[in-house]
Formats: sequence, C-alpha cells, structure tokens
Amino acid sequence: MLNQHKATNLFPESRASSNLLRKVPTEIHQGAKASSGLESQSPPDNAKELVKRYKMGERNFENASLGSEHLNCEDLTNINLRGADLCGALFLGVDFSNADLSNANLSGGHFCDCNFKRANLCGTNFQESNVDGCKY
Repeated sequence: MLNQHKATNLFPESRASSNLLRKVPTEIHQGAKASSGLESQSPPDNAKELVKRYKMGERNFENASLGSEHLNCEDLTNINLRGADLCGALFLGVDFSNADLSNANLSGGHFCDCNFKRANLCGTNFQESNVDGCKY
C-alpha cells in the first residue's frame, strides 16, 4: 500500500497539467470565436450575400436593409430578420418557418408560396404587400 507522501510524488507535474487543461478550453474557445467572425459581421449588402452567409451557418441578420431584393426558393428557416427593412422585395417560394421577422418592414413586397409557419410576425409591416399562396 502506498503512503500519502509517495502517492503525491508519483505525478509531480499533475498540478501543472491540471492548470494547463483548465486554460486550454478557454483559449481554444476564444480562438474559434475570433476566427469564425460570425459575431461581428456587418449586415449583408444584398440577398445573394445574405443567402451565402446563411448557408455558412449565420442566422442573425437583425436590422438588415435589403429593400427591393429578390429571393427565389430559398430555405431561410430560423433566420433572424428582426427589424429588417425588406420593403419592395420579391420572395417566391421562400421558407421563413421559425424565422423572427418581428418589427420588419415588408411593405410593398411580393410573397408567393412562402412558408411563414411558426414565424414571429409581431409588428411586421405587410402594408401594400401582395401575398399569394403563403402558409401561416
């Protein structure tokens, strides 16, 4: 049977190793956060850029200004477009299910066969918009 003194001396570097292990996840996390760049992106300039960034995993496009843009048959489930300006935009077959469109300006837009199931539409402005065949 080992006495307590010998047991602590079997792995003298264990204390240093445990300190290193506690620091590594933080450094890895900070490095991943900095390299992804998703947290500090500027709003997209156009619909093509929005779709590209969405497909790369970004979901937060709050307050984006994409008026008069066109989107055709895109899957934008779970996207955050809270407060976005999409006035006069054309959306054909776009899936906005589970999206946050609260307080977005969609006035004067055209929506054909879009899916708004479970989307947050509180305060969304659809004034003078054409809506045809959409699901809510």
